Amino acid sequence: MKFPAIAKKNYEALNGDPQYANIVQIVFEQLLKTSDPVRRAEIVHELVDHFNKPIFENETVQKMSPCRQGCAHCCHNEVSVTEDEIDLIIQKVDLKIDVAKLEKQKENLSMLSYDERGCVFLDKDESCTIYPHRPSVCRTNAVIGDPEQCIEGTNLRLVNTFQSDMVIYAHFLFSKKSGNLAEVLFDKLAQQE
Repeated sequence: MKFPAIAKKNYEALNGDPQYANIVQIVFEQLLKTSDPVRRAEIVHELVDHFNKPIFENETVQKMSPCRQGCAHCCHNEVSVTEDEIDLIIQKVDLKIDVAKLEKQKENLSMLSYDERGCVFLDKDESCTIYPHRPSVCRTNAVIGDPEQCIEGTNLRLVNTFQSDMVIYAHFLFSKKSGNLAEVLFDKLAQQE
């Protein structure tokens, strides 16, 4: 089981705080109410968006963060997903995926150039074609300052999304399968053939 690094770090640091531990419990209770993987992903995305809303509406964050639909700097880094999220994307989005690129990313994303690492859901203008259904990790990626710092290997100043990270971590704990987007999506598409 692969957990998103930031969500895992924040879970480990904050799980002793009843406020944050309660979020994990609430997420589990909500996810147990349905056997539909698409609905589980929707529940998680709704909760992440709910907790993110006041953070991303903060005046300082709005002034200082370049992150919004159309910025794709972080879309060239590894993204952790659950199989539920991949099921949601497959069901809700008309998939036109460069399978050769996806397979190359699945093999060893970290060894690829910045351009080769670009998410398979970016269009030719570097816009996210699945933005309303993007994974939960993508919903929490936000930096303060220059978007160039999102290029792997630079010193990020991230917006803190602690509550959303608890939701994400709980979803990954609940999920039977998770991993990087290229790996989980490629395997799911192979199962459908």
